Amino acid sequence: PDVSVEPVEARVDKSNVHEVVAGADVVVDASDNFPTRYLLNDVCRFEGIPLVHGAIYKFEGQATTLVPDGPCYRCLFPEAPEPGTVPDCATTGVLGVLPGTVGCIQATEAMKILLDEGEVLDARLLFYDAMDMTFETVPYRTNPDCPVCGEGGVDSIEDIDYVESCAISLD
Repeated sequence: PDVSVEPVEARVDKSNVHEVVAGADVVVDASDNFPTRYLLNDVCRFEGIPLVHGAIYKFEGQATTLVPDGPCYRCLFPEAPEPGTVPDCATTGVLGVLPGTVGCIQATEAMKILLDEGEVLDARLLFYDAMDMTFETVPYRTNPDCPVCGEGGVDSIEDIDYVESCAISLD
């Protein structure tokens, strides 16, 4: 099949996120910070675009696929940690092959969506421990009080401060 992959090598923020995801059939999030993860989650949710999330830390990785009718990233992680409380990869280091391993998992999830084959990691968070060479999945569900996909949630990224705390104002 004809597939067009458009990698984006830019800092995604509120000013360009709609342009970045426009026309996408699936978005693969390889970002390294919580504000970008929440921003991509929120825009993909509002636009009805599946989002494949991946994250790494030291010797561990995680991945999940967020589909339009399933739980979102904010259901899984309701609030970002306070700035400075979670060390970044530059400070703690990352096993060299880990980005590739998690990236391959994300690519597989994206292909399953595009080909409409197999079962994606919807409502399941996959944990990978490279030191023990183990995989574990943990189910999660939609939070009815989620400010993005729950009842009475926001419907625009304009109501959200992604820089400071990823907080949503429901005033």
